[in-house]
Amino acid sequence: MLIPAYNPDEKLISIVEELTTRGFYIVIVNDGSHENAQPIFNRVGQIPNTNILQHQKNRGKGAALKTGFAYISSLDKKIIGVVTADADGQHTSIDIQKIATALEKNPKKLILGSRSFKGNVPFRSFLGNFITKYVFSLLVGIKISDTQTGLRGIPAQLLPLLQQLDGNRYEYEMNVLLAAKTNHIEIQEESICTVYIDNNKSSQFSPVLDSMKIYFLIFRFAFSSLLASIIDFMIFSFTYKLIIPSILISIILARIAASIINYLTNKNLVFHDKSSYLKTIIKYYLLTIIMMSLSYLLINLLSTKAGLNVIFAKIIAESFLFIINFWIQRDLIFIKTKPSDAYSNDISNSGAQ
Repeated sequence: MLIPAYNPDEKLISIVEELTTRGFYIVIVNDGSHENAQPIFNRVGQIPNTNILQHQKNRGKGAALKTGFAYISSLDKKIIGVVTADADGQHTSIDIQKIATALEKNPKKLILGSRSFKGNVPFRSFLGNFITKYVFSLLVGIKISDTQTGLRGIPAQLLPLLQQLDGNRYEYEMNVLLAAKTNHIEIQEESICTVYIDNNKSSQFSPVLDSMKIYFLIFRFAFSSLLASIIDFMIFSFTYKLIIPSILISIILARIAASIINYLTNKNLVFHDKSSYLKTIIKYYLLTIIMMSLSYLLINLLSTKAGLNVIFAKIIAESFLFIINFWIQRDLIFIKTKPSDAYSNDISNSGAQ
């Protein structure tokens, strides 16, 4: 059991006491809390089966989770995974036990404790999750009802990777979901109680700053395609207007230039694909030819049948094909290989922490 904590109050003591009676071994990471929180950690440290790690200064929730993962991985214990929970009392011991049980039954899945967001929910919590879950679903292709939950069951096979992920604050938890997707870890949601204490004012989540980091993390997947689309559009417009008024020739010239940039950026910076260039470039340019043909047909149809300006028809056609192109690249071309047998732990007779 792993709990990152920054300036906790006595609710941390209560939840740790309850969890130890349920047989949990608990690792708490003090993420550079103020001195007035030290009495809380002193009391928690006296509870059996509890260990406290210390950051000298506040580094963020993501950094605290990575510290905890590294420590637990170093222990001479055979585990199926780690359950993470917040320190502010929003996760009940019953729900934490529920996630641990689900992880024991499904040791190769990432288990999420998902809130219903019904009833008296603080507006910033509702709005933040509402927007993020739909953006995440659109760009990543996974439907998750609670993308920001801190109650999670992490499979042991994912721990080495999670210690290397980018992000030290709340964006790290979104990165975990992306890592599960790209490494073929199935995600399972379990419903939990929605508990907000004092309108969730103890939460360290900044609605503006942390949301911007989360959205930036998601939109980086689409940035390369957007950049290529801009280059493609500029070359198409220049060729069609100033060189030769041919839709087909303009599309071909524009797509050749944009595709080179798009391929290299997607492979190396967006999807971090480690396979050979030959393996991916054939599939990529097959997709490019298909998309170019569809673009030509749509532009021709819109300009001749609907009477639209060619440049405007180009914008409409490419906007329609943009997301489709992104999905195919993400799921069929730049695919990360499944974790090797050496990476996957033997977890048949292990227990959850």
